[in-house]
Amino acid sequence: MEDKEKMKSSFGEFKELKEAEECYTKCLDAKVEDSNFREYPSLKYALYNLLLLRTFEGRIKKIINDIEELKKKLNCYKGNKVNAKKEFKKLEEIRNKLIFMQKEAKEGYEFYVDYLTKLAKKNDVLNNQTMKSIYIKASEEIIKTQINYYMKYEKNFLIFNDNINQLKNIFNI
Repeated sequence: MEDKEKMKSSFGEFKELKEAEECYTKCLDAKVEDSNFREYPSLKYALYNLLLLRTFEGRIKKIINDIEELKKKLNCYKGNKVNAKKEFKKLEEIRNKLIFMQKEAKEGYEFYVDYLTKLAKKNDVLNNQTMKSIYIKASEEIIKTQINYYMKYEKNFLIFNDNINQLKNIFNI
């Protein structure tokens, strides 16, 4: 990435959000050594976009795995500390929201990868300084937008994880 620091946003003193942001900005450290990237170096932004999506999907998968584990525990739960049916329903709602977020993120990824690829091709064909400058600025703005998009959902993940962690404490997981 031309300037990784430009891609960072500001989330104040929220430790969890800063950690999440680091996951996404680490994607910008990807090495583009593949022969396709040597032949078409401008496609590196499409790679960054893909890595951001995979990171987001990985974070969703972790939460969904926690939810599935808790749902199994709730199915067998005989205690009275929590209303198992109510908590099961909450977990199912969170799971459905996560699946929707993942679908929406995939659609955004596909839109931007198409746009980035077309922009990269135009840059490679015209091969002049003006187009290169436009390409870099537009591509970096897209990557920054994608990071902010994922970070918007990370705020929801904090709430989801609080609910999940409360149940984990009850089941000593």
